[in-house]
Amino acid sequence: MALSVIKDATTVFFIVAIVNWLVVIVRFPPLAGIQFMDSLVTVALAAMVLRLRSRAAAVILLIQSVGGFIILSYLWLTVEPSDFNYAYGPKIILALILSYASVRAVQATYLLQGRFSKA
Repeated sequence: MALSVIKDATTVFFIVAIVNWLVVIVRFPPLAGIQFMDSLVTVALAAMVLRLRSRAAAVILLIQSVGGFIILSYLWLTVEPSDFNYAYGPKIILALILSYASVRAVQATYLLQGRFSKA
């Protein structure tokens, strides 16, 4: 059960990181370098969670996802739409999905290892 949750969560992270980077290349080329680094970190952490069942990598993904959701929500509420040509709505929903996936990944890694292990 926990292994399938880890596999599903990391698959979500892989797909979202790659698609997010490709969208930035097409729509906002000046930000492509920064987004590439963000996607690279996300893919590396997701690979660590998938291969090593790393609790630390899962927690870092959780912090990254929840932090992204908080920042996007703040920008959506405070920045005027005419000030910056960037659609926050889809990215907020995506950040919410990533936050849920990362919570599930943290839960699954803690169920596989350590004091909370079911094995």
